[in-house]
This record gives sequence, C-alpha cells and structure tokens, in this order.
Amino acid sequence: RGEAYDRIAAAGTIALSALRRDDARAGEHACALVDAGLVAAETRELANGPFADAATEHAEPPTLTGAQAAALATLEPRLAARAYAPYLLHGVTGSGKTEVYLRAIAAALALGRRALVLVPEISLTPQLAARFRGRFGDRVAVLHSGLSDAARADAWRRIQRGQVDIALGARSAVFAPLANLGIVVVDEEHDGSFKQEEGVRYHGRDVALVRARAAGAVALLGSATPSLETFVAAR
Repeated sequence: RGEAYDRIAAAGTIALSALRRDDARAGEHACALVDAGLVAAETRELANGPFADAATEHAEPPTLTGAQAAALATLEPRLAARAYAPYLLHGVTGSGKTEVYLRAIAAALALGRRALVLVPEISLTPQLAARFRGRFGDRVAVLHSGLSDAARADAWRRIQRGQVDIALGARSAVFAPLANLGIVVVDEEHDGSFKQEEGVRYHGRDVALVRARAAGAVALLGSATPSLETFVAAR
C-alpha cells in the first residue's frame, strides 16, 4: 500500500492500469487507500486513438507556390459563401495538393465549420495522419479499419460530441457524424478502394459529394489522374 501511495502522490493523478503494470494487487491497494480517505478515485474516459500517447508538435506551414495560392484564392470565397461548390484539384504527385487541403480546411475552421477528409485505405499512413495532427493538433480524429474497436469507438464518440473538428479516414469515414460541415476533401478520388462492394454498396467519393451538397459545403476532389467522371464534370 505504501508503494502505491507513493506512486500516486508523486504523479498527482495516475491511471489504475498504470499501477497494475508493476503491481498485480494495485487495485486492492488503491481501494484500501480510498477507504482510508488518503486518495480519491474517479472514472474517466481515456483516449484510445492512434495519438493517445503522442505529443503534439505543430508544424510551420510552408510558403505556397503560385498554383497553390491560386487554388486557395478560388476556394476561400466559396467557403465563405456557405454554399455547395464542387472542385477538382488536378496536380501531379508531389505538387502540393495536401498543403492546399490543409489551408482550405484551416479556412473552413476559421469560419466555425468542420471538415471531412477521405483517403484510400492504402494511403491512410501514419505520416499523413501525423501531418494533419502537426497542423491541427487534437482537433483531428482518425477512422479506418486498421484501428482497434476501442480506438474507432473513441474517435466516433469524440466526433459525435463535437470534441474534434476534422474527421480523417477511409471510405466508411464518409458517414462520420460531423455537424456543420464546411469542406469535404477526397484525396486520390479516382482510387477504386472508395467503392464498397460488399454489404451496403456505395461509392465513398459520391457519398462525399452528396454530404457536401446537403451541408452547403465545398467538395474538393484531388488527384493526379482524375476519374473520367470527375474530369468531365469539372470540364
């Protein structure tokens, strides 16, 4: 009991699971300390997402190229208009489409609105998620099949409660319970993995367009090789 008390006193606040890692009887000791009035216990909901234990390191935005600045100059007035507006961001790999996404999302957040970002399953890498977190910190929730059930449930609840402003994920994230959407981004919109071919069939990109229309939001589809449908629609 004395060792458990010393650890609690040193930490100020500590999870019971952390105490149990070093002492199998930590639960029993903690209960005895609570009964003696030496410590207080409370129940908290802990984050289970991929960033639960990560520190936030905010990245400094790079200087925009002329093409990036022109794209943003087109998007920002439509964000302010709060009306549905679909766009194709056509640029080769490495041309800086992600930075345009980040700046457009920042503009939407500045207007008090929220953002949905869809990427193909194969593209949902820790580096991409970390880049969004580096820019927006804890305002980002990640949803994809590689997460544990607890992590996905945690992210879903945070989105539903309005505790985050950006939902980032694969095709099923298009159904994330985001209110007050200002922008919907679909990266690599041509990718076939946006098609759900089992159970309830849908195309994540097309559902994203429907959500943007219903919310009066900007829909930004990005690709180096756009699908024929998107290319013709943009023309």
